[in-house]
Amino acid sequence: MPKKYILQQAAPWYNLTVRDTDSAVDSGQYWCSAANAVGRTEMPIQLQVMKYPVPPNITISKVTYSGRQRTDVNVEWTNQTDGDITGFIIEYQRLPNPLERSDIASLWQKVAVDVQPSVHNYQINNLDPGRAYTFRVTAVNRRTVGNPSDIKSPVSMSVSKPYPVLSDPSPVEGTPLWMRCGLENGTEPINYTWEQESQSGLVTTLTQSSNSSLINISWVTRNHTGWYRCLAKNEVNQQYSDRVWLDVIYGPDLPQIDVTPSSGTEGGFSALEKGNISLMCQASSNPASQYYWFYNNSHIYSRPQLTIIKILRMQTGNYTCQAKNSYLNTTSTKTTTLTVYYPPDGAPSCNMSPVNNYSDLALSCSWVGGDPPATVKWSPYSNGTKNREGITNITQIQSGSDTANNSVFTCYGSHVALNVPQSCTTRTWLPYGEPQCSANSSWDNEYLLLSCSWEGGVPQALLWWASGSGDIQGSSEENSNSLLLRSSSNYSGKAFVCHAKHPLANKSRQCVLKMEAPVLVAQRSVVSVLEGSDVQLSCILNRSYPAVTEISWRSNTQQRVEDKPLKYTVKQAAGWSNLTVRETDGMTDSGQFWCSTANAVGKAEIPITLLVIMPVSKPYVLLSDSSPVEGMSLWMRCVVEKGTGPVNYSWEQESQSGLLTTPASWNNSLVNVTSVTRNHSGWYRCLARNAVNQQRSEHTWLDVLYGPDLPQVDVAAYSVTALGYSALEKGSVSLMCQASSNPPCQYTWFYNNSEIYTGSQLTITKLLRGNSGYYSCLAQNTQLNTRSKKTITLTVYYPPDGVPSCSIFPSNNYTNLALYCSWEGGYPPATLKWSPYVNGDNPQGLGNITRIQAGPDTANSSVFTCYGSHVALPTTQSCSTRTWLPYGEPQCSVYVTRNNEYLMLSCSWEGGFPLALLWWVSSSGDMQGTSEENSNILILRSGATNSGKAFVCHAKHPLIKESKQCVLKLEAPVLMTQRSVVSVYEGNDVQLTCILSKNYPAATDVTWYNNLKQNVGDTPNKYILQQAAAWSNLTVRETDSRIDSGQYWCSATNAVGGAEIPVLLVVMRYPMPPNVTISKLTYNSQQRRDVTVDWLLQTDGQLTGFLIEQQKLPGSVGKSEIVSSWQKVVENLEPGTRSHQINNLEPTGKYAFRVTAVNHRTTGHPSQIRSPAPPPFHAYPAVIGAAIGGMLVATVLTVLIFIYVMRNRNNIPRLHDMIFGSQSRENINLPEDEISGGAEGH
Repeated sequence: MPKKYILQQAAPWYNLTVRDTDSAVDSGQYWCSAANAVGRTEMPIQLQVMKYPVPPNITISKVTYSGRQRTDVNVEWTNQTDGDITGFIIEYQRLPNPLERSDIASLWQKVAVDVQPSVHNYQINNLDPGRAYTFRVTAVNRRTVGNPSDIKSPVSMSVSKPYPVLSDPSPVEGTPLWMRCGLENGTEPINYTWEQESQSGLVTTLTQSSNSSLINISWVTRNHTGWYRCLAKNEVNQQYSDRVWLDVIYGPDLPQIDVTPSSGTEGGFSALEKGNISLMCQASSNPASQYYWFYNNSHIYSRPQLTIIKILRMQTGNYTCQAKNSYLNTTSTKTTTLTVYYPPDGAPSCNMSPVNNYSDLALSCSWVGGDPPATVKWSPYSNGTKNREGITNITQIQSGSDTANNSVFTCYGSHVALNVPQSCTTRTWLPYGEPQCSANSSWDNEYLLLSCSWEGGVPQALLWWASGSGDIQGSSEENSNSLLLRSSSNYSGKAFVCHAKHPLANKSRQCVLKMEAPVLVAQRSVVSVLEGSDVQLSCILNRSYPAVTEISWRSNTQQRVEDKPLKYTVKQAAGWSNLTVRETDGMTDSGQFWCSTANAVGKAEIPITLLVIMPVSKPYVLLSDSSPVEGMSLWMRCVVEKGTGPVNYSWEQESQSGLLTTPASWNNSLVNVTSVTRNHSGWYRCLARNAVNQQRSEHTWLDVLYGPDLPQVDVAAYSVTALGYSALEKGSVSLMCQASSNPPCQYTWFYNNSEIYTGSQLTITKLLRGNSGYYSCLAQNTQLNTRSKKTITLTVYYPPDGVPSCSIFPSNNYTNLALYCSWEGGYPPATLKWSPYVNGDNPQGLGNITRIQAGPDTANSSVFTCYGSHVALPTTQSCSTRTWLPYGEPQCSVYVTRNNEYLMLSCSWEGGFPLALLWWVSSSGDMQGTSEENSNILILRSGATNSGKAFVCHAKHPLIKESKQCVLKLEAPVLMTQRSVVSVYEGNDVQLTCILSKNYPAATDVTWYNNLKQNVGDTPNKYILQQAAAWSNLTVRETDSRIDSGQYWCSATNAVGGAEIPVLLVVMRYPMPPNVTISKLTYNSQQRRDVTVDWLLQTDGQLTGFLIEQQKLPGSVGKSEIVSSWQKVVENLEPGTRSHQINNLEPTGKYAFRVTAVNHRTTGHPSQIRSPAPPPFHAYPAVIGAAIGGMLVATVLTVLIFIYVMRNRNNIPRLHDMIFGSQSRENINLPEDEISGGAEGH
């Protein structure tokens, strides 16, 4: 047993150590033995292990529950006697549960060992509150355990005096409220009961005994106002709390308006103009409401009662009473309508008009403007019917046929505001005579105007037009009617009737008009005369209505004869017209002359033929154009000025070569050539003949203009190519241009549309490559302003500049390389080829060449060379290019735009030649955006749908077989908080914490919103923000229970989502301080400038100070009866103060004072209002003292005088006799007796 025993030995000795000796186990005889080859020996050693003395017994003095929930027990004990003690053991035993079937108690369990010997109390925690326990304590002296103490079970702790806690001592009606019965000490179970004492003094029990200390009122009403207290009771005792006042703030309710004197109307109230009226407004509210009156939404008064003296009509309108609770800043309004009655102005207005198709009379009477409206009626009655009355206006129908001409009617109007009625009259009479009709035409006979009138009468007569068939024409009009018709021959022979109707006439009256178109007749239809004589043509008008304005004549050329007054003379009267043709001429005057006239319903015209006989004169040729342009039309006329027909014509043509021809088809005086050609040029003449003679005209030249035709260009010193002509650089060339034209054309040369030369031949020496291009010859006919153009191409051969240009591009989806070589600028193009060859294929190209090289088969940093040759150069030219792979791996990152509107995923793999191709793919494999070289930015609209998604950037280069990639995973922010519910007493600062757990891309900002969902950054004086990358703290300064309580929100947003968490801030109001009573309020002196206020607390309670307010009462400032508002005189008085002096008051002013207790930010109810009492009259004792002192002095002086007179009666006998009278000496007592007697008598 090496752990129990330890052996130590040397040559001559041997030691045994017994460890951790135990009196019951280790006491006894131990043997030490030794042996060698010649013998053996042993020796006993007795070991006696003694126990330490038994420690003193223990007595448990107290075992109580120390917590509310029966989970913690406090044990206290004492030693019965003195003794050695090294510690204590505390044990408990779990007692059987009455509900369990087993009656076996559990074993004792140690809950504390090695308790220090100086400790005599110990707290045991984490017990099962549903089980019963017993405890015992045992003293220990090292290994000696004493006797256990007596066994005791814990007893409950008595409840302490509870205190009510209100979430708001002055809640607003309709808001939630909780009341908690606070308790410092007491062991569960504890039952709570609440009592309420209403404002009327009625005490009710809100809740019966319950184990909940909290009452929740979801909707506070004004009936909850009153005193509250709670009762806490457990198995040991019960305690009542102090009363606390709950003051429910409410209102104002809808005001009630009372009007005196009142006269109700449908919309409100009414009053007579210039009368007096009073409006009283009342609304229930706590605290009491302030009242404001508005007239038509304009403020007019600020008290409950509004009185209007001598009200006027313009004061009619809407009167609104607004009740305002200034504490809640809430208002309610009620509006009533006040109508002021007044009479209308002036007198009624009368009018008479026709009705019922002008068969009856409508008598209208109106009297507008009063309120209420006036009453009007007509006199005399109509047909014995009842005479109706009307409000404001009335219309009475009077039978027209039963009404005598010149009848008079009167309208009477009355109003409640007038003593006598007002009236107006009107008279009806028939127009004089009969209707009058007429018809007229407009000056150009475009319109026909039918006029009808029947003037006069009241009312005026109605007139309308009707056709002969009875159809109404136009509209009806009063007094007169004009019917305007557009002229038409359809009206000829038709009649139009004008009807006239008046209410006093039994039937309508009428007049008739019949329309007739004009008719003309000639005396002779054919008139013959010898040339040179005068002749007269006659025209007669047969009938017409309306009348025509004139008869006109036209000559044989359809011209008005008035245009030639020397040639023609016209004479006419109402029914005829004569035309005289003077000095007749066979060429001009022969033919038909026309006589015509017209009115609005038709026109007439007749011909009269005039024959003038004469021979033909010598003709002449008239050309439409003596120099026509080829392709245009042309006419030639053979003009014969005189000659009686019929006249025959023929034509002759002599060409430019002298050939004379007579065209058979040209046998008229007029020849038309539809398209003139250059072959029509030549001399022309015509022949005219009749039955009397024949004549030839003179020759006339016709010159046809044409051209230029398309030019012909001839080129010298050239070689022909597929595109035109070519020449070597620094050679020469000549170009000749010709084109047919009349007159001959001019030539202009153009190079690439720029003019370079004027003339038919262009010569260029020492050609340069810049001379290649288009050469155009422009032939121009300056007279016709026509032109034609011919263009040729001239090419100058030259070699390209410099050397070839090389580059490499990716191809076939970036799997191969495209080797591109270009050597531009020469002509013809240079020939190009690449080296080294690929698979033995080496194609050639002109100007540029592209060859495909397999990408993965190409080594990194490979070099390729392009060789170029040209016919104009003796040697070849070359260029080289190298392909290489970008360094490293693709790099990915994410950015967001301002306001997190867009998300930008950036990917780059810079370097390399050619550049690598990059594209984005979503986690599902769908391609996003487009492919880009070198770098690629994918722009996504921000949204929560991207949260948790991965985006992969692929990078491809032709020199690698597989693409490379990098991955970005987007995460919306996640928020946490240390405490989701934070409570604080109002007035203190409080800190709310928000922790950002994870997000990508990083959130730009963490935003706090207050309980109104407003950004706290807008009010920096109220809120303080502190934040770092992963957290944000909000400090709410000077908390207020009404404003700051509620849910605050911590919000964080990045481009792929947002998160917010609520933090509930409960700002608790301090308990309502006790009410205050003013015990004494007096002026300190007769000057009335200083006042001392003394007060007392009605009950005990928490408070932090007092405030004193003063109010100036009416009568102290002029005649105004306005009470001034309360003003704070002093604040923050110490809570122990019960008296305060107020100085510097106005001696002539009257004041009222009140004192209010304050508990931190909770203001109690003001005390009663008191005014200071006058100061005590301190002069009264002085006056009394002075009077008594004066009396004593006078008495002493009198006594001294008496004694002096008595002692000196012999020297001053008269004075003695005057005072004491004349007596014998025997009757006089001693002076001492006199003094005593005098004193008693006095």
